[in-house]
Amino acid sequence: MRPDEAELLAALSMGSLGEALGMDGEERLERRRVWSGMLSALKTGDYRGAMEAAEALAASRDEALEFLRWAESWYRDLLVCGLRQDAEGVVNLDTLAELQQQAAEMAVEPILAAATNAFGAARKIQRNLNRRMVLEQFLFGVVRSH
Repeated sequence: MRPDEAELLAALSMGSLGEALGMDGEERLERRRVWSGMLSALKTGDYRGAMEAAEALAASRDEALEFLRWAESWYRDLLVCGLRQDAEGVVNLDTLAELQQQAAEMAVEPILAAATNAFGAARKIQRNLNRRMVLEQFLFGVVRSH
């Protein structure tokens, strides 16, 4: 494994060796790229895009939860990039340029709200609420505040 891959894996697993060993690196990176593109493509007022994304994500409970955990880390990283203006503490290092660009374009309040809403949405799915409706609600919040 290359040093940059090891650093990314360590960041993604939040330093947990057990979590890092259980990760399928390439598959997880590909899903994260898709999710990053999905969130980046959502623009203010794009409710149709939000509904389509929610439909795609809602097919699997595990994937929906993984997406929301990732989204929470994504918005956390946007806060870090926006407030610190450097990469120190960023988890999604492989998307640093995109994070820095989005952080420069967004205000702190919508980013913080999205991170909080991602956490809340994951809790709702864990309580077996309708995944698609929960994901739509989360993504509608994203397109309202972009």
